[in-house]
Amino acid sequence: MLIKHSHENECWEEARFCRCRKKVVFAIINDACRRYKCAIKEENFTKYITTYERLKNRPKDIPESHFKELIRYWSLGNIQEMSEQNSKNKAQQKWRHRTGPVKFGVIRERLTKQERRTIGPRNCW
Repeated sequence: MLIKHSHENECWEEARFCRCRKKVVFAIINDACRRYKCAIKEENFTKYITTYERLKNRPKDIPESHFKELIRYWSLGNIQEMSEQNSKNKAQQKWRHRTGPVKFGVIRERLTKQERRTIGPRNCW
């Protein structure tokens, strides 16, 4: 009975830990999936012009039916417009690195104004 009780407490602690970290874990998984999908689009969609070429060069770990759906989605006009707009916005960013909720570039510009001289990236820390 004592062993069972101890085991139940361990399971409960593990379950509480998992629930507390659920948001963080899902954020990490979501980020990894987005990066993976972006890499697939770059390597297997953008490089090729025709659907035939895209299917011929599809990743082997993605079933053909799923890849066809991705091709249909990425080929939609509004999705292509959104992708182009996002690319333009990303290209216009002055600073892309972040330090918590405050952007790295913002910190650098504040320090530059305070010090009245140009601050290099290594001096921001």
